[in-house]
Amino acid sequence: MVHYGSFYPANNLEKVIKTFLNAKKVLDPVVLIVPHAGYYYSGFTAGKAYAQIIDFVDNNDKVFENIFIIGPSHYEYIDQPVVSSFDAFETPLGHLQVNMNIIKDLTKKGICVENDLAHAKEHSIEVQLPFISYIYKDAKKIPKIVPILLNDENKKLSKYLEGFTKSSLIVVSSDLSHYLNAKDAKKKDKQTIDVILGLNLNDCWKIDACGNAGIKTAINLAKSQDLKPILLDYVHSGYITKDTKSVVGYTAIGFKM
Repeated sequence: MVHYGSFYPANNLEKVIKTFLNAKKVLDPVVLIVPHAGYYYSGFTAGKAYAQIIDFVDNNDKVFENIFIIGPSHYEYIDQPVVSSFDAFETPLGHLQVNMNIIKDLTKKGICVENDLAHAKEHSIEVQLPFISYIYKDAKKIPKIVPILLNDENKKLSKYLEGFTKSSLIVVSSDLSHYLNAKDAKKKDKQTIDVILGLNLNDCWKIDACGNAGIKTAINLAKSQDLKPILLDYVHSGYITKDTKSVVGYTAIGFKM
């Protein structure tokens, strides 16, 4: 819990997350694109994504076996997909078990390598975990997580994930443009969102997002599995701070069968 008390609050965390999750259910997601900024800035947008899975808890027809979380590495250089040796991740709301069988399979097949330091530091994974812990806190069956750091598109990983789209949720952790003025950010972020919603693989160079590789993975999965993307929310940090000179963009997008 490196970022406990900074990216997400140390006090009243359950109450805060409950407020974020008070959002409309519009789809049964296979993939979610979720922001990973501080909850103060992007918590409500993240909540609109995670609200889509609340009714999956203890629903025998929709219980996820795993939740893959794909985020960029901000603090360590990586040139291929990275997993860790950690068999659980701690959150203020409880531990989440890692599916070590999948982790071992990914490394055995040479799709991922192990790097504990990158995972120990990384907020793009960590900020997703309290949402998952809260949603499943009273569940009879809690999905195992599969955290993966990804900075460059990896076709082998995309292909591997195709085998899990009917049994698991794939969370892509990404913010959008950084430090543009609000007008330019809206324009740039609309371009990124349009590429995602249009599943335009040839236009992926237009994507401006720190989780670019994860977003490309989501588009590849959508194309191969015939998934339909739906925009759930878009904001930028200026909506909260009222500073429109330098903002960061956030979106929530769900992909359904």
